Amino acid sequence: EREHRAHGVELMLGAGAPMPLDPPPPASRQILQAFAEPFAHAVMADFEQALQRLRQSDLAWTAVRPPRLTNGPRTGVYRTGYLRLGALASISRADVADFMLAAVRQRSFMHEAPMVSY
Repeated sequence: EREHRAHGVELMLGAGAPMPLDPPPPASRQILQAFAEPFAHAVMADFEQALQRLRQSDLAWTAVRPPRLTNGPRTGVYRTGYLRLGALASISRADVADFMLAAVRQRSFMHEAPMVSY
């Protein structure tokens, strides 16, 4: 396995940033994405550029993709990976932070872009 620099990177993207391992989204999400695409084009281009820079680096990185963020409490109960999320999917900021800390400690999802959601 490659040696990595001592410091890694965690990047947070939106769940709408598509990745090759994602399952096809449900129809509700496809409609929402089609509606939002003209408005989010510049944001998606920025996400892709950030990911490209990470992929080309020798950093240890994980790009976390949550859906709509809420101000709810940390529950520690959520799904991670390449998920099929509906248009109403959400997660608390506290649970996203919990997942990001766990991913750093466990070195899970290294060089990947998982979603995290309820």
